[in-house]
Amino acid sequence: MPNHHEHEHRHAGHGLGFGHSHEHNEFAEVATEDEQVLDREKALGGVGPRAKLIALAAALLVNLVAPSPLTGFVIFLVAVALLLRAGIAGRTVTTRLLVPWYFAAVAFLTQVFLTGQTPLFTLGPAVASAEGLAHGLTIASRVIGGTAAVLVVSMTTPMTGMLATAAWLRVPPIVVEIAALTYRYVFLLAEEAERIREAQKTRLGHSTWRNSMRSYGILGGMVVVNSYDRAERVYQAMLLRGYRGDLPVPAGEAGFTSTDVKALFWVALGLAAALGLGLLV
Repeated sequence: MPNHHEHEHRHAGHGLGFGHSHEHNEFAEVATEDEQVLDREKALGGVGPRAKLIALAAALLVNLVAPSPLTGFVIFLVAVALLLRAGIAGRTVTTRLLVPWYFAAVAFLTQVFLTGQTPLFTLGPAVASAEGLAHGLTIASRVIGGTAAVLVVSMTTPMTGMLATAAWLRVPPIVVEIAALTYRYVFLLAEEAERIREAQKTRLGHSTWRNSMRSYGILGGMVVVNSYDRAERVYQAMLLRGYRGDLPVPAGEAGFTSTDVKALFWVALGLAAALGLGLLV
């Protein structure tokens, strides 16, 4: 039977596509993680990653320069509608947005009670101001609008598409390679950490708070050591299969499709409407 290191070498080499160029592309294992994301992308009309990136940049720019908080809230509502249309559960969307909402709430409250000169109302010793309310709403709307827009792209764009777009933007190849390898193996490390944790639980490693802290410390150390060991084995496997310092990155689709152009048109129209609505109100 093959030993563990031999299995790791075969697994690493196949995962990166060395030695089987006709059957596997160099990011074959990354692509297998993208099947669910591809379904989401199709639900949004199959808009390509390049068009999404341009739309995201435009949305973030409008979100930042808009003087009214209404623009940010409109971007947020449209982004959430797109996420739901892509088939993402409302609970998942809410969970992903909880942290941005928390920071938006903190920014809003600090602006309301710590800035401005015109008293609006009092809450115990704290005095809210009209200027602080307006400024707080603006900051909060930019936070939730921007993060929701980023979430649409990140949750509906396959990693292979992002890597191809990064190469199209002339991102240094080493950055693209590191991103691909990280994305590929972070799931394996997470599964390994979960197996270690389950083994600890069966041995009462989490029976008390003290045991839990000790077990988590051991788990973290084992994951770090195993990840370093795995990285060395993967690198050796890559060398055996022809790696010479660079990984070919999928080029992706050439240019923009008619679907991309139509999507960009509607995005531009929607952003102009949101900006105009914010200026009028």
